Amino acid sequence: MSESHVLKGPQRDRMLAAAVERFTPITLTHRSDVGWVSYTSQFLGVRAPGKTINIGAPVPRRTYLGVGLPLGETLGVAFRAGHKKCLFCGRLGGPSPSQADAAFTLSWPDALQQVRRRSYERAAPPPGLVIPVRFWVVTHSLGKPPAEQGVRYGELEDLSAGGMRVLIADLAGIDDKSTYRCVFAPKPHAAPIVAEAVVRHREAAAGGRTSLGLAFVGLEATEEGRAALADLVRVVAQFQRLEGTSRPHTARAKA
Repeated sequence: MSESHVLKGPQRDRMLAAAVERFTPITLTHRSDVGWVSYTSQFLGVRAPGKTINIGAPVPRRTYLGVGLPLGETLGVAFRAGHKKCLFCGRLGGPSPSQADAAFTLSWPDALQQVRRRSYERAAPPPGLVIPVRFWVVTHSLGKPPAEQGVRYGELEDLSAGGMRVLIADLAGIDDKSTYRCVFAPKPHAAPIVAEAVVRHREAAAGGRTSLGLAFVGLEATEEGRAALADLVRVVAQFQRLEGTSRPHTARAKA
């Protein structure tokens, strides 16, 4: 089986029904006017087979000023099933007055993406391959499209489907509360991967540099994000297969 797989039809329905029957916890992700917002919830049951899923009231992971529940909008949904992470998009509905349990709802997805847990294990680029990374802050204002500020440059230290570490010269301008758009090409002349991320940690590295840990956000919430995730999974699998080997020359990939 490949590291990433898309389920449709009966396979999708069986996987989703099994998760619902176990009241599996879920994470909901939505891009609001102030940036990415995450909620926790859980499956409660199937309201209408093939159409609607009942879930518990979404609880924000932290306080987001001026942000309400995005009823009627499409959210990214993620849950775990054994050694796989499952992702899909669903439209969030509010409690129905005719339903005694007052559950929220998600629309039944067209497809369900599965990613093996191994893809979330970090892997370094093969020896000799230097991968530049460009990243910059994405700012959000109510009613305005995201804006970009101050491009920073670094070198990819390692990568997983969940995030990456980037070696940077210094921490000037790095903000733990900001969302960054990251762009890098996994090998020379390859199409760049674009993903948004937030800072998770930082630590000193050799040569006076800093290792910046970035966690990807919102990949499951958009078609572009799911395509980027599929690309990340493929690259991580390649790095994992090549880990421990050596290259006779140094190649530089364009970011």
